[in-house]
Amino acid sequence: MMSCGDTLIEINTFKIMAANHTVSIEINHGVNTQGYFSFEKPNNLIVFVHGFGGNALGTWNNFPAILLFDDHFKNSDIIYYGYDTFNGQAGDHAAELYHFINLAIAPLQSKILPISQNLDERVYNRIILVAHSLGAVLVRQAQLDMLT
Repeated sequence: MMSCGDTLIEINTFKIMAANHTVSIEINHGVNTQGYFSFEKPNNLIVFVHGFGGNALGTWNNFPAILLFDDHFKNSDIIYYGYDTFNGQAGDHAAELYHFINLAIAPLQSKILPISQNLDERVYNRIILVAHSLGAVLVRQAQLDMLT
């Protein structure tokens, strides 16, 4: 556990409470997908997609904690998307990711962002997809699907 003034971080469980974002919100898409939503008006949605054998948060080590305390990301909603690399085909996972991104564009309406958070609907200027290993294959396929 690490303390930063009023802010408390449990790095092993990733229950992060930051001044700029909500605590970790479990998202019922993919596997163990987690979101951190900005209290500011977000311009960006950043979606992290892990690689083969990884998981939504573990792949990125302490990166979630670092982003939530960096003021450069205070106007970004951050989602760590998970999927089961050992079950299913990459094409199926890419289709699920594509569907999720379409929902995430309006997270309040699609119930990704719970109403209980008392945050407004998002209007993103950019969606940034960050991927590792097999996650890059899924992201590229989802991007191709977006073009058709």
